[in-house]
Amino acid sequence: MDDFINNNVNQKKCLDLGCGKNKKPGFIGVDKFSFPGVDFVVDFEKENLPFKDDSVESVYSSHCLEHLSDPHKLLGELIRVCTNNASFELWLPHLRSNDAFVFDHRMFYNELIISRISGTKTDFWFPDNLGALRLNSVVYIIDQEIESTLESINVPLHFAIKHWFNIIKEWGLFFTIVKEPDFTGHSNYKTSMKEPKIYFTNYRDNPYSILETPPGWWEIR
Repeated sequence: MDDFINNNVNQKKCLDLGCGKNKKPGFIGVDKFSFPGVDFVVDFEKENLPFKDDSVESVYSSHCLEHLSDPHKLLGELIRVCTNNASFELWLPHLRSNDAFVFDHRMFYNELIISRISGTKTDFWFPDNLGALRLNSVVYIIDQEIESTLESINVPLHFAIKHWFNIIKEWGLFFTIVKEPDFTGHSNYKTSMKEPKIYFTNYRDNPYSILETPPGWWEIR
């Protein structure tokens, strides 16, 4: 492990946060537990990520953040270690699903919470960081049977996603890390925030379909 750290800590890299036993190929695995394939064992709520500032080009995380009581430290560390315009792909259970409330899940995420993390409450989430998360797109995973049922009863998919329970299986959020040289505050970033592109599909690796939504469907407040 010491050789691994010495050889890689100063290089640009890609991280899989909370990788467990299923590390993304080509990524460096970081987890709280020492599973096979985990390269760095880190307690995300107490410890810093063991990487230099501006040394990470891409971050992937699947079903990790919901296990943290407070994601402030990890998200702040993510901004610190990432380069400007680094990518961040995040998969979570949606707040309006049974999967969100299984044992050991401590945080619950919906559209408003993500909107605040990625723009409207940046001062609260990242008060000490000259950076932010820019949300580019959202992908909802919906069982094909549910999609067919909604179509048969003439319920718009965008309405069911926003107002009904157990429509979404999981969702993916695709961010860019914004670290501009003159980024001395968050006020300009807030006013420039735009609605993300919205997609849906039946499986992660399926081609994404555009979700037609009415104006203001994605709440920015």
